[in-house]
Amino acid sequence: MSQHFPITPPNEEEILRRAACRQPSEDELGLMRECLRDAEYLIDYHITERNRPVSILEELKEEVPDSFAAGLHTEELKNCSSLIIFTASLGDAIREEIEEDGEAEKRIFYQAICAERLDALCESYCDSKEKRLNENGAYITPHYPFFWKDVKEDAYTTTRIMGISLDPQSHAPERCRSCYVKNCPSRSKEIRS
Repeated sequence: MSQHFPITPPNEEEILRRAACRQPSEDELGLMRECLRDAEYLIDYHITERNRPVSILEELKEEVPDSFAAGLHTEELKNCSSLIIFTASLGDAIREEIEEDGEAEKRIFYQAICAERLDALCESYCDSKEKRLNENGAYITPHYPFFWKDVKEDAYTTTRIMGISLDPQSHAPERCRSCYVKNCPSRSKEIRS
């Protein structure tokens, strides 16, 4: 499905952090904003979602024992009523632009923009999904990386899995809203400031 929800606007501070540009010069800020303007015309936000029964975790465990489903978050998802596996993509135009651009500094900013935009797309989708499900008394868990066979994983595409539960206790009230949260325990101390 194409996205039918608002995407969080670009966060320049987060883009600079992802570009390892802690004290940017005016030239660097100008270049980042130029890349951001171009990227916004090139990015094609897209979400594909699959609703699956929780039993798929066991099926995947048997099929691919060393896969994500074999261990990392099976415990967090096992009490859900169903699962959502979704793939977020920024499209091919931005990929082609970055691959064809010969300027190293621009490529760094483009890649930082893509990382920030991909996370914003995932979080905006989850926020939208959560609002719709909450209206029907359902809750979503945090989302986790998921490696779906035949789906290419790269800087422009990611696949995630999350659970749907009817039990409000299983809801994670501190589910990520964006990766811009500086006090996140998943973020290392060096990059919290």
